[in-house]
Amino acid sequence: MNKAYAPNHTCVRSDATKEASAELIARKIENVLKENPGLKPRGTRNELKKFGVNPQYMWIYRAKKKVIESIEGCHAESFGRFPYYAKIVSANNERSFVTLQCDIDESESIPHAPVFKRFFLDLFALRDRFLEGCSPFLGFDRFHLKGPFGGVLLAAIGLDGNNGLFPVAFAIVESECKQPWGFFFENFSNMLGGFSYNKR
Repeated sequence: MNKAYAPNHTCVRSDATKEASAELIARKIENVLKENPGLKPRGTRNELKKFGVNPQYMWIYRAKKKVIESIEGCHAESFGRFPYYAKIVSANNERSFVTLQCDIDESESIPHAPVFKRFFLDLFALRDRFLEGCSPFLGFDRFHLKGPFGGVLLAAIGLDGNNGLFPVAFAIVESECKQPWGFFFENFSNMLGGFSYNKR
């Protein structure tokens, strides 16, 4: 029960809109992010002010994540498509070399779908072009992947006639240690017809 009436308000009105959920914000900024996916949160906030919405940065981050996921797809679903991708590459590129390793945990009572572990890919067009027209030099490098799952991209790289980098084969592995490099070199050896690899 209100016992006193104060006709003059001294409180300051907040312009943060609690009703602006991540879903609403995502709908408002979807077209903007399609045109400019690298838009910073401040720029996104300025776009939203046109609609009279001034959300917190966390809401903007969540909304942007939803929009990018709807445009590019979900990382987890993408990794789940690797078996299909490997099958398509093998079917359409007969001389290409594709290897996919998955972990299957048989110890649990409830069966789970296989979990992506490692992937090796050599497209025959790249391999043939390297063998026919590139310098007789081959380098190996690794690149750490960003994203929710991380991992490392291992690559075999040659030099073309202009001393430019020429990719020959690559693998996506869980980390940079002996077993993943062993996986890479074993597949690379099989691809080229075999050379000895010391597994110790």
